[in-house]
Amino acid sequence: MRTAQSFRNERVVFGAELPAQPEVSEHKTPVPNGEIIEMRAGVTQNDEFYIIELVLFPTPLSPERRDAMYESGKKFMQQQNPRKLTSEEKTTIDGQESRRYVLESNDGQRVTEHQTVIIGNEVFQFIYERLAGHPSSAAAKTFFFTSGLKKG
Repeated sequence: MRTAQSFRNERVVFGAELPAQPEVSEHKTPVPNGEIIEMRAGVTQNDEFYIIELVLFPTPLSPERRDAMYESGKKFMQQQNPRKLTSEEKTTIDGQESRRYVLESNDGQRVTEHQTVIIGNEVFQFIYERLAGHPSSAAAKTFFFTSGLKKG
C-alpha cells in the first residue's frame, strides 16, 4: 500500500509518497518572537524508516543562519546513534538549493539518507534509513523521487 503524505501551509505543499499510512505529529515551541512549529510523518516498514519533516520558524532565516542550520542538521545526524558521513552534496529539490547526506552507523549495520532544503522560515527534511548491504527498496526510490515542493 502506498500513501501520499503532505504538509500544507499558505506557501508550499511538502510531501512524499510513503509505503504505508504514517504516524503524524505536530509540536509547537514558544520562542520570544512567536513559535516554532514542527510537523513530522514517519513510517517503519521491513527494517526501513521513512520520515518527512517540516519545521516552521517565526521569521525567515538569514543566509548565515541557513548555512548554520545545514551544518547543525548534518552534525545532529552524525551524533544520533553515532554515524559517519560517507557522502555529502549540494543538490536541488524543485529548483531550491538543498543538502543531501549519506551516513553509516559506526557499527556498519545501517545506512541513512538525509536531504534538507531551507526556504525562508521553513526547513524541509526527507530521511530514509535501511540495513547496510541491502539495496534501497523500490518504496525508498519512490519516496525520494516523489519528494518535493509545490506552490500552495
